[in-house]
Amino acid sequence: MAFFTDVLHAFGRRGRLGGRIGSGHGVIRADLTPELLAGDDAGPVDWRTHLRDNRDEAMEALTWLT
Repeated sequence: MAFFTDVLHAFGRRGRLGGRIGSGHGVIRADLTPELLAGDDAGPVDWRTHLRDNRDEAMEALTWLT
């Protein structure tokens, strides 16, 4: 979830949809407001360290997509 949230926020700041990006087409900006709908907020999660520590498993999981 932490990874998805980081990606979504980065896309919201400088996202592009479609073609003709050089002409300024497809540029978007999204204002995101987190909302906890269930459970407890676990606080920030350092997904980068977890991914670095489990790199081989992550790479194996990515091969399932092909």
